Amino acid sequence: MLTLRPHHIIDIIRDLGQNKDFVPHNYGHDYHTIAFNITEDMDQLVKLVISSDDICAPCIHLQPDKKCNDILNNHPYSHSKQIYNDHLDSKIIELLSLHDNMIISIKDY
Repeated sequence: MLTLRPHHIIDIIRDLGQNKDFVPHNYGHDYHTIAFNITEDMDQLVKLVISSDDICAPCIHLQPDKKCNDILNNHPYSHSKQIYNDHLDSKIIELLSLHDNMIISIKDY
């Protein structure tokens, strides 16, 4: 079962709809691999998390404490990608009436 941040699923669906190619990123994260996995099986279950996930796991910015040290330049909310993403994912699951650590199929999400 995949463990994913809610916004990562949205990003993948957006990119799929825009016919973007899923290719490796220089950060080393697994976005391209997970995107392919999701498109192959929309019925699979995923655990929604507000923390690092399977995409983040191999990223060069993921620290031993499982926090991201990447920054967002010129962002009004926060320069910390960790803080921004945690806030974003919290809002997404709240708006969708879901919860952290919930297990749901990609299709149902």
